[in-house]
Amino acid sequence: MRSLKTGLSVALNQSPFLNVASDDKVVATLRLMARPPDTKLTPAVSRLAFKRAGHVLCFAYIMAAFCAGTHNQACSQSIEVSPSSAIADQTLTIQVHGLKPGEAIILRAFMHDKDGREWQSYAGFMPDAHGNIDLSRQSPVTGTYQGISPMGLIQSMQLPNPDYGRARFNYEWATPLVTKLVAESDGKLLASTEFSRTFAAPDVTTRVVRTDGLVGTLFVPPGTGPFPALIALGGSEGGNSAEDVGALLSSHGYVCLALAYFGADSLPGSLEEIPLEYFVRALDWLADQKLVSRNRIGILGTSKGAEAALLLAARDSRIRAVVAYEPSGVVWSCLCEGTGKSSWSWKGGPVAFVPFQEDPANRPPEGFPMRIGHNYEFSLNNKPAVQKASIPVEMINGPILLISGKDDQLWPSFRLGKGIMQRLAARHHRFRDRQLAYPDAGHLIGKAYLPVGSTLIAGGQIETGGNLWGNAKAQEDSWPNVLTFLHRALTDPLAMAKVKRSFRKDRSNEGRAGRQQLLKATVENR
Repeated sequence: MRSLKTGLSVALNQSPFLNVASDDKVVATLRLMARPPDTKLTPAVSRLAFKRAGHVLCFAYIMAAFCAGTHNQACSQSIEVSPSSAIADQTLTIQVHGLKPGEAIILRAFMHDKDGREWQSYAGFMPDAHGNIDLSRQSPVTGTYQGISPMGLIQSMQLPNPDYGRARFNYEWATPLVTKLVAESDGKLLASTEFSRTFAAPDVTTRVVRTDGLVGTLFVPPGTGPFPALIALGGSEGGNSAEDVGALLSSHGYVCLALAYFGADSLPGSLEEIPLEYFVRALDWLADQKLVSRNRIGILGTSKGAEAALLLAARDSRIRAVVAYEPSGVVWSCLCEGTGKSSWSWKGGPVAFVPFQEDPANRPPEGFPMRIGHNYEFSLNNKPAVQKASIPVEMINGPILLISGKDDQLWPSFRLGKGIMQRLAARHHRFRDRQLAYPDAGHLIGKAYLPVGSTLIAGGQIETGGNLWGNAKAQEDSWPNVLTFLHRALTDPLAMAKVKRSFRKDRSNEGRAGRQQLLKATVENR
């Protein structure tokens, strides 16, 4: 049995670890790392062991002397990923060590989706003067992404031809995302490693909800609570498509109910006059949970789910924060046969809606994808319907965060978001609202670090807008802003006291010009 300590002592022909750590300390450190005492000696493992033991400087001295005087395997090339097990929204540190300065290195990444398809990416690097590559500090000279991007190898993954650039990455939130990294030089394998990521932290618990007609999944963080809570809603794809978001949010300390509202179990098969009372029942149920802080409940919705989130929050003051991805400030007609019905109902009657109309000028050639957003833009010309269908967002009892892609081609979420902000300012909403808008992003702004994939959906028939890197950068920037926003609105008592703001000065002294200046300051174009 040859431990790290013994291996170094033999190789250096001196006392183990220069007598800076006892045998018990080394064994204890290895156990903390979930490694056996006979762990193979590598620079990566040694570095982690010494960091755990608090001897980073001693390690650097020992390894420098060791590698300078020998050609031992401890100095061979290695790929280090930290942390090796992470949440899917976490930025990783990916480094390669033990390389020859000036030697061209290719890093390749591989990951399988739920359909068993292998997604791939690559990047070419030149190691620094110390023989290292660090994705958080270095740009690739070639590859599937450009610029400094710690997660570029993940986000730029694609399927090989004939599906290159035309597929979406399909996944199950409960299945770990396992990625293999390989380092090559001139076709020769130098090093490889694997790392795993999950949507839910290991100590998050889940519970299937089938109560009072509800169809959802409850995610609960560890601890005794009470916790702030959220309802998460997916979009027009139907089913419980917000479970991945619920798992992520619970990993950050929220009780989260991922709620389906059509296309699952006993729910309606299409998005047609869904009763808003269904969401109220979900809110009642969530507020009654013992681990939930009843006065700290928010809602996050995406696309049609954002439309529902704004509608519900405008009607129920128990909701204290709203996050709306690709939002709409007006109610639209159903996603069903015909367009003569509303998407939602309230107290037995349809909620006023804007009928969907096709723009006669929006006729792409056969075989080209449709840009449905043009039809939604055309439908907004129906001013009387827009006025009746506008959501009274000023009634929402908390701050609102809107996230839009400026090139959204599925529906005009940037324009609709600006309309929401204008209404909030004009009606003197008393909270700190915010819109994040991204110039090269479309409708598919994600929450976790995943292969961005194609902007086409429905088998390539519909274009959602943006481009790979616009969508990737929007995800990378918006999700941390979402977590900060929710923390301030629902978790931090001092920040919660500051989310309200006064418009008295604006109303009494600044007038209309002041309101326009305030609106300009709250709409951020990224």
